[in-house]
Amino acid sequence: MIGVLDHEIGTHFLRKHNEKLQQWYKKRDKFDLKTCIATEEGLACTNQMVQTVKDGRCKPFLYRSALNYYAAFMAKEMSFVDLFRDLEKYVDCPKDRWKFVLRVKRGLTDTSQKGGLYKDQVYLEGAVKILSKRHYLNFKALLCGKISLQDLAREDIFSILKYEGQLLPPFMEDMDEYLRCLDVIAATNHIETEETMESLPPPVHISQQSDDKVCEESDGGEEIDDNKQRVSL
Repeated sequence: MIGVLDHEIGTHFLRKHNEKLQQWYKKRDKFDLKTCIATEEGLACTNQMVQTVKDGRCKPFLYRSALNYYAAFMAKEMSFVDLFRDLEKYVDCPKDRWKFVLRVKRGLTDTSQKGGLYKDQVYLEGAVKILSKRHYLNFKALLCGKISLQDLAREDIFSILKYEGQLLPPFMEDMDEYLRCLDVIAATNHIETEETMESLPPPVHISQQSDDKVCEESDGGEEIDDNKQRVSL
């Protein structure tokens, strides 16, 4: 439950709240700000795993994001039934497997046809990008609003960020511990760290990797905005 709260409130809500402090609030087009959905969802599902690392009972596998990515990719070539059967090699429980397929096939009037809603790919895509660049990211800056990694790297945007009045989630109060948790999440999911990132703002900190225990736990909130744009593979 804490992980879901960190996902929905600690990330989505606080980034939306802090957005109101920025010069571009309700003027994103004027500042040429790009879509931030991959950064938004990638950061959220990564933050959801922080408490898992702290608890030490489970490994912070991003397996749900990975399965959603795979299901979205295969949906373009498979019907609902075919995809349901295909996912059996990864998901034993029929009810859980049904939920994965329903998520990617929702909105289709004829589920015997190929295709689906591919938005769920952004969870894994965004998480991998953030974790690979974690040693070079200013996470307080990233919490200033609904901003993408691409726009965070722009000097004209980074230089006008406003921190006064900013709200940060509890899991970021100890930034050293937060970054240690990200190291564990990255290592667990075999995400390589980029050696250089000259286009991004200065790093907050570079922390050392830590060990964790064995088990699995889900990542990513169950709720999803169906009004998001459909994208093709």
